[in-house]
Amino acid sequence: MLTTFAKDDYLVQGLAAGARGYLLKDIPVAEVGQAIEEVVRGHTWIIPTMQGRLGELLSLESITPRERQLLALAETGATNRQIAETLHLAEGSVKNVRTEIFRKLSVHNRVEAVACARDKGLI
Repeated sequence: MLTTFAKDDYLVQGLAAGARGYLLKDIPVAEVGQAIEEVVRGHTWIIPTMQGRLGELLSLESITPRERQLLALAETGATNRQIAETLHLAEGSVKNVRTEIFRKLSVHNRVEAVACARDKGLI
């Protein structure tokens, strides 16, 4: 994928659509050749400035609608029991979903999860 913009959503959408490379139009010609060679060999080639963001972006894309619901309720200050009642889940299920959210967002507690989710536009 050859683009003018180094945008997170373009990268994620391009990869989801099957792109095997992501480079900007203003890179040196030699680098374009290197990218093409890598893709032909079966590798993925992404501009270095976007490579570091890829893991985080893919992790954010994996946040499920249920996890977003839980985050939105946590943002209101709802307890695990209140969240469970609202979402018609067992309280243990809420704790399991919460643990998965913490893993995906690389946070350690509910406050960090809500703050991170806000920062990332998830809620």
